[in-house]
Amino acid sequence: MSTKCVVLVVNDAYFQKAIHTIYQLRTVGQYLETVVLITDESSYPNIMKHQDVLSQLQIQIKVFENMDLTYIMEKIRNETTDTESNRGKREVTKTFQWHKIHVFDVFFKQWQMIFYLDAGIQIYNPIEPFWEILTEYGNDCLIAHSDTYPEPNYNYIGQFKQKSYPDIFQQLTQEIDLLGDHFQSTILLFHSDIILDETKNDLIFYANKYPISRTNEQAIMNVYFNGVHQLWKPLPPVWKKKYTYDFMNRGELRLEDYIMTKYDRRNF
Repeated sequence: MSTKCVVLVVNDAYFQKAIHTIYQLRTVGQYLETVVLITDESSYPNIMKHQDVLSQLQIQIKVFENMDLTYIMEKIRNETTDTESNRGKREVTKTFQWHKIHVFDVFFKQWQMIFYLDAGIQIYNPIEPFWEILTEYGNDCLIAHSDTYPEPNYNYIGQFKQKSYPDIFQQLTQEIDLLGDHFQSTILLFHSDIILDETKNDLIFYANKYPISRTNEQAIMNVYFNGVHQLWKPLPPVWKKKYTYDFMNRGELRLEDYIMTKYDRRNF
């Protein structure tokens, strides 16, 4: 078993963003071990046209099938509550986000430590502290950034549509405690021990059981890792005097004060 693997998920639209992130990962981030790029069959031919950059950055390509979204999309089409209809929004326009579930495929058990990054993540410093955090926290957790940081313990009821299918929402709230904090799925850090034979299929099961997510895979990952199994641990915002990650730089903090961010605040 190899030690470390960084994973990104891309289709044609996000390929260049992924390459930019991986370039920073290899250079500024000083990461020399495995990088796997997950994609689908339709994007694979175009991605493989870039053999030069794939070879230069030592990127492995892994193709997974698209998740069957038939039932979920049918429920979205049949929504009757106009105020909650998200037609044209994230769960319709960004369905490829569901491909992120493949990060928990048993394929990745050949590595010990897995670090998923969204394509487009900006890296400003060496990423070694993340591996230190995972080693410190142990093998039985999923480490991810709080979606409500810096506000503590904000519930994740809002990750789900409440009125479109009230019976489904009621069942969800009866079975899962939605009143605690929750995580973003922009970065995910974990030991492959948490990947079981059934993990990916269980995530797909919950996606179809609760087809009322506003945030695609993020809400369902919270149901599974935060609600059902209680494996989530919030990423420490600071580690050894260095800011680890945030959705964007905050206050007077400069980008170089972080190891990585999703966005530059100046672009908002």
